[in-house]
This record gives sequence, C-alpha cells and structure tokens, in this order.
Amino acid sequence: MSNVTEPVTITPEPPEAKFRHKIILTDGDVFTRIWKEPRLVFNYLSEFEYDRYTYVLLFIAAATTSLELAIANHLNKGMTFSFIIAISIIAGGIFWTLIYYTYAALASRIGEWFGCQPSVVSIVRVLAYGMFPIVIASLFTTVKIVLFDIELFREGFSVKNYAHELSALYVISLLVQLALAMSSICLIVVGMSQLQQMPIGMAILNLILPALILAVGLAIIVVPFL
Repeated sequence: MSNVTEPVTITPEPPEAKFRHKIILTDGDVFTRIWKEPRLVFNYLSEFEYDRYTYVLLFIAAATTSLELAIANHLNKGMTFSFIIAISIIAGGIFWTLIYYTYAALASRIGEWFGCQPSVVSIVRVLAYGMFPIVIASLFTTVKIVLFDIELFREGFSVKNYAHELSALYVISLLVQLALAMSSICLIVVGMSQLQQMPIGMAILNLILPALILAVGLAIIVVPFL
C-alpha cells in the first residue's frame, strides 16, 4: 500500500462569499468604507437594518435639494432672507422627504416585476446612505448662502459682479457639488444592486422607471396650475 497522501484542492471563495460572514462596522466604518467598498457597507446596512442615521441623512439631503432648487428658480419674490431659508429647509425638506418615500414605494413595486421583494424601508435606507455625498454637498450650499446672502436667490444674480476670488469659489463649489451628486447616483445604483441581488443594468432600470412615473405624476398635478 502506498502512504502517499493525495493533494487536496482548495476552491477559493467567490468574491461575494465575504458578505455571508457577519461583519460588524462602526459608524466611522460606514461613512468611510462606503466610498471604496459600497457593496460591503450596503450589505451590512441591509443585514442589520441599520437605521441610526437614515432619517437624518434623508432629511438633510431633502433640505439641500430644496435649497438648491430655490437658488436655481430665484425664489426671492419679495420674501425676506430668513423666510426663504426657513421655508426651503422646513417645508422643502418635508416635501422632498415625502417624495423620496413615494419614489421608494414605486421602486419597491417595480422591483417585484424583476422577481425581487425589497421593502420600502430597505430602499429608503439605500437612498439615505447613498445620498451621503449630497449631505457633504450641503456644506458647499451653506458656504454659497453665507457668502452671497439673499442676492443668491435673486433673478439677476451673477458671480461676474463679485470679486474674482468669490467667483472662483462659487464655480469650484458648483463643480464639487456636481462631482458629489454623481458619486451619490453611483452609490445608490450599487446599493440597489446589492440590496436586490441584481445586475447593475437592471438596478439602473429599477431606479429610472419610478423616477419617470413620479415625474409624469407630478407634471400632471402641477402643470394645470402654471
């Protein structure tokens, strides 16, 4: 008889296998590793239903969206500066939070068409943490408001009327905000893909369809009053 031991072949674990093991992340890990390891972080958020910052992030992102729209649409119509800020943050924040929830409900229903069963809460969680870059962008929105005051909301506002340093800072802020917005979109796509275990392309479709439905619905409601 031969005493030679036959070699044993060890099959390497697939990349997704690491998500099967419970990994505990700190708050710091969640907000730092989400940039480089979004799938790991979103898997953790979903597995542990981690909602410690979900609603705070969602509301800040909603308020930031409201403020930026107020700036873009020149909200100053004889209103005071403090009133514009208050109405944008409070009323606008609540309005856009409801829009995000409605969007999540639509995405959840459409996800069922693809054979998935995501809950509305789980999609809201993905949106909230995926919009972390938008929360960072809110700092630049704040800087613009502090520097340009109520003039930022006036129809005739132009950075050309200010010193070169302020103009440059304004442009840089816009570019950084654009980059952060793109990062947020990428994170949400990856988060949806991880949550529903679907390919990136299908996740993008699952995000676009509810956006189109919501846009058409809002247009039907708003256009008659314009």
